[in-house]
Amino acid sequence: MTLNEGLEAIGTDEYLPDGDQYFGVFQDSGVEIVALPSSLKRIEYRAFCGCEGLESILLPDSLGAIGKQSFQGSGLKNFVAPAALRAIAPEAFYKCGRLTHVTLNEGLEVLGAEDNFENGRALHGIFEESAVESVELPSTLKKIGYSVFFGATSLESVKLPNGLETIGQRCFQGSGLRKFAAPATLKKIGPDAFKGCKNLDAVQLNIALYAAKDKVVKGTGLRAGATVTGPTVKAAKVVV
Repeated sequence: MTLNEGLEAIGTDEYLPDGDQYFGVFQDSGVEIVALPSSLKRIEYRAFCGCEGLESILLPDSLGAIGKQSFQGSGLKNFVAPAALRAIAPEAFYKCGRLTHVTLNEGLEVLGAEDNFENGRALHGIFEESAVESVELPSTLKKIGYSVFFGATSLESVKLPNGLETIGQRCFQGSGLRKFAAPATLKKIGPDAFKGCKNLDAVQLNIALYAAKDKVVKGTGLRAGATVTGPTVKAAKVVV
């Protein structure tokens, strides 16, 4: 399938005037290959949701926004963000069971939403319950929001960039993380960020977070027995 030059958006807003939800443009279709125009700026709500035969897609450099549930449950195996991308909505890659590799672009500052409710509906994280194994985060990233990697059981490690300031609530809950190192710029780790991370054995905090270690550990749901260190201090084990 080839879409025409001049097209700037695929899809529309999430809700009809009476509150009902739209179906996506190609939702649950058998599309396997799609050529997108260089003029495309937005992929909207549920555009390729449930397209299990869609294993890869080349996104144009002009693309600035990816809407909610746009690729949810699709067959994508990898995702490379184009240079102009500035917004990825919640649930964009939710339950993508084949998506293993993610590369995000320089210029992206926020990944995910502040909380999990919008218009009275609970939202899932961008890569929640996906098969992501590796993710490359840009140096421009300042915030990872609510539940972004929730339930990503194949994600064992992630290198966080210097410049990152906030990790949101339930961000890594139930993921496969084995170790975590906070960059020097990180100021906040949200509630339950590490809850249910059964393999998380080692957490290194920066100076500021280690000064409030007990509060951080209790709030994030870090499992008992995990080793917590600061940049210049001896290791301490979490005790319940």
